[in-house]
Amino acid sequence: MIKKIFYKEWLKIRWAYLAIAVLFAAVMIYIFASVAHTYKFNLAATYWYNIIFRGISFYSSLRYVPLFSGLLLAAVQFIPEIQKKRIKLTFHLPVNEYNVLLVMAGIGFLSLVVMFGVYCLIFLLLGYAFFPAEIVHSAVLTTFPWYLLGLTAYSLASYIILEPMWKRRIFYILFAVGFGNLFLYGWFYNIYDRVLIGMLIVTILLSISVIYSGHRFKKGVYK
Repeated sequence: MIKKIFYKEWLKIRWAYLAIAVLFAAVMIYIFASVAHTYKFNLAATYWYNIIFRGISFYSSLRYVPLFSGLLLAAVQFIPEIQKKRIKLTFHLPVNEYNVLLVMAGIGFLSLVVMFGVYCLIFLLLGYAFFPAEIVHSAVLTTFPWYLLGLTAYSLASYIILEPMWKRRIFYILFAVGFGNLFLYGWFYNIYDRVLIGMLIVTILLSISVIYSGHRFKKGVYK
């Protein structure tokens, strides 16, 4: 039964997942094409100086891509479940409802982890072609909270979509916007280094939050 649920969820998200992959590829190409273009008109040492001492980030185009990815995947995965009431049928399968929700959310969450991991590795390898390792590692650590935001956005969006009460949805949306902004204060490189572990733990804990709103939806709780 779990394999069937996995296959059903993959069919829902496969085209959105492909679109996300293409978007990441396009952004990576843009970033490093811009870097290569800059190298034609500036000395490498001057470019590195601007990055290290002036905080100029060559990767700023990547900032909102993980966020968009998480929101898109949550939308295509869970909105049809609510609009077509398919989630109620899913809850009546001979499988524990919490296991069903964890499998559904886990598929989307882990799919994003794989996508983010692959493109983070690509970013790392392409970065080595242009910059010293110190600059590349700093860039990866600076962008890491953006990837965590993408995962957090997926979890919170899934939670909000399954929430049966609109007043609660509005409150959760406001909370999600405020909370999400905490991941985007990277106005200078390595600004989040001391709290990355804490942010990672919070992101992992939020990944199971969909259980609560899914339970409320099944029980028809509207207050």
